[in-house]
Amino acid sequence: MKTSIDCFSCFIRQGLRAARLAGASEKQQDLVVRAIMGHLLGGNPDESPVELARSVQQIVSEITGQSDPYGDLKSLSNAQAAAWVENLKNTPSTPQTDPLDHAVRLAVAGNVIDYGPQTPFNLESTLERCLREPFAIDHLPLLRERLQSARTLAYLADNAGEIIFDRVLLGELLARFGLEKILFVVREEAFLNDALAEDAETAGILELDQVELVRMGPGIPAPGTPGRAVWEQVRRCDVRLAKGQANAECFDTEPDFFLLFMVKCEMVMRALEEKGLGTTRLGDIVLTHSGY
Repeated sequence: MKTSIDCFSCFIRQGLRAARLAGASEKQQDLVVRAIMGHLLGGNPDESPVELARSVQQIVSEITGQSDPYGDLKSLSNAQAAAWVENLKNTPSTPQTDPLDHAVRLAVAGNVIDYGPQTPFNLESTLERCLREPFAIDHLPLLRERLQSARTLAYLADNAGEIIFDRVLLGELLARFGLEKILFVVREEAFLNDALAEDAETAGILELDQVELVRMGPGIPAPGTPGRAVWEQVRRCDVRLAKGQANAECFDTEPDFFLLFMVKCEMVMRALEEKGLGTTRLGDIVLTHSGY
């Protein structure tokens, strides 16, 4: 997806929030906002949303000296999500429940744990809503069909906290399909509240024998960069599933990606409609395939 001028105010708010989480002084906050505005006005007009978000976080890090301002929030998100998953284990399911559909819904409900957008969230009400409301775009039948014959799956994670719910979906995928390997991709370094290797360890992802943990930056790594080899591994997998709206923005033009996310942005709503995928609302849950 392309960056719109409507995105600029969001990037400024995102940078200011990160600066405050980093403990920035009023003067530092002012410097962060001015530096972001300067970058937006003088930068590359073709810079993608994820590239701009990376630039914003670099500005915050350089001015505040804090490389991971979301660190404490990520730990809190993991703990809260783990408590909710434990509660759900004790909730009896109905005979009509489709285990795969249920696990996918849990995974996308966890996508609400996101401190990049400015919309506040409530995990409890989101879980309840996602478990009963239909998908706004539902390509689960296609995903199910593709997984029937797949041996390898690339699963690109999104946020800390959310990754706890990903563990539930990974377990269901391994139990239901004959997957020999799941390539589980986390960020190689701190970026917003995106999941890192330590979050995957906290979530119990590494306890799954068929899961290989790898690290890659946001978006598609450029040739010659450390993450490029991981990207090539991703491309070789039989099925590729990316979590979260930011990943959807990065991979929506790739020829064969499943994108599982919650709609949090009017620009994304517009992009989905322009692709002929229908009308969505903020908060809708989506499982789409980039080839549509």
